[in-house]
Amino acid sequence: MREYTRGIRGVAAVALLIVGWACAGCSGLSKQEQDQFDIYMRNGQRYYDGGRYEQAEQQIRQALEIKEDDKKTRLMLAWTLLQLGSPQQLREANEEFESLVRKHDDDYRVRLGYGTTQYKIALLRAKQIPVLERRGDIELLERAQKEHDDALEVAKSEFETVLELNPDDPSALSNLGQVLALEGDADGAVALFERFLGLAEKTRRYLEGQKRSRVITADQLEILNAKIDRNIRREVTVRDLVANIYFDQGRPEAAIDQLTRILALEPNWIDTYLQRARCWSRLAEYDKAVDDVETFLRKTDRGFEDPVVKRANELLKEFVAKL
Repeated sequence: MREYTRGIRGVAAVALLIVGWACAGCSGLSKQEQDQFDIYMRNGQRYYDGGRYEQAEQQIRQALEIKEDDKKTRLMLAWTLLQLGSPQQLREANEEFESLVRKHDDDYRVRLGYGTTQYKIALLRAKQIPVLERRGDIELLERAQKEHDDALEVAKSEFETVLELNPDDPSALSNLGQVLALEGDADGAVALFERFLGLAEKTRRYLEGQKRSRVITADQLEILNAKIDRNIRREVTVRDLVANIYFDQGRPEAAIDQLTRILALEPNWIDTYLQRARCWSRLAEYDKAVDDVETFLRKTDRGFEDPVVKRANELLKEFVAKL
């Protein structure tokens, strides 16, 4: 089934909880400076929560012009750069987190951010390695492989530390699970993923309940919807990984359960129908396999010459012949 998976989609965004700004008298700022600082920080948090990371970065950098060494502000900047995610922004985020870890190694948000940045760097290097292999650039290939291995080792250590500091951190559970999956520890990965999925479902229900139970402004509704969308993306990504592990372990029924849950949450994950069809075929449920392949072909926006579409047509003929 793995030929139809989307792979590990990078690391999902986390809710950044930065609350409580220092008073003007404690910080040495004038009241006007503190008031302006507070405005920038509130705006930055609002933009971050709404997934508007470029605007968040602008506000946070304005705040840093007032308080250059403020821990909360530097942490917000690091997380925002991490979410923006270009190679240059990842490098800057990594520098920020390394500086923060040296000063605040007992803050799980700092350790999580550093680990997540290292993990993203490892994923970037993993994409570069096949290109360098084809080019035959041995020196750069060895360097990229070492950077990948080193970053992955640091990420794993940081996620483990986060779970020591905060055992139910959902991002650490998900991210460490992905690292273990890459290392071939399927059972360890699933155990962490199951813990994550339980928390993700509770969070989604809570956020959806907030929409129903409160009188909220348009801005608050936008932020809630953004949080729900991020939560769903994280949940379906993990369920997709769990489905692949179950399929590889010869447990198609368990994989089908995960894939069906994905389609209930995100109907536009069209390739999931093809993944589920392969599971049905493992169970000799060829009528259901045919239905899912036909649904995939009807709904996909992939072109006729796309290799996945070609493979789907081959599978359709194979499954129909077995009815």
